[in-house]
Amino acid sequence: MRLLTMDRPGMGASDPDIGRTLASTVDDYREFVSVALGDADARVPVVANSQGGVFGLGAAAAGWASNLVLVSPADEVAHPAIRAMLQPEATGLADLAQQDPTAAAEMLSGFDAEAMEQMVLNSSGPEDRAWNLPFDRIRVPASVLFGAKDLTHSPDHGEVLASRIPGARRTVFEDAGGALLWTHARSVLEAALDR
Repeated sequence: MRLLTMDRPGMGASDPDIGRTLASTVDDYREFVSVALGDADARVPVVANSQGGVFGLGAAAAGWASNLVLVSPADEVAHPAIRAMLQPEATGLADLAQQDPTAAAEMLSGFDAEAMEQMVLNSSGPEDRAWNLPFDRIRVPASVLFGAKDLTHSPDHGEVLASRIPGARRTVFEDAGGALLWTHARSVLEAALDR
């Protein structure tokens, strides 16, 4: 059996891509899937977790996902309904990114793995970028899954996010937290297979 892996640009063993965008990253994933399956037109179920949620949304909007499952997706801090639910310290980095992108980039470039881990563990979001996602173009079955005890990914457990995706189903698991992907793997797989 051949194992294929892919790192996002600048992560793991991959080279940085200074011009990286949401669309270029989604295109990278598409190319990886095409090569792995030997089919340039393959449509596959996409499961996206935490900060990867934006890429899952991008794959669905691009039309090559057959099904989309967002598991504890990090919410869009800049969306007005979400922003209103957050404390000012939770929006500070997003504010800096909008007001002075260069300063935000400089601040984040000084982060090593330990500093980044601490930022995530302290419930601070990474640089908030404009998603520019055409939510109205998502025409595949979509599920948004959250654990009721998840205190970091979304202040409303994906309620606003699900309302922005046409036909999305939102499920909140009362017995789960932010590790839903691992604690409820069977439910995630069933959602990916649309069962």
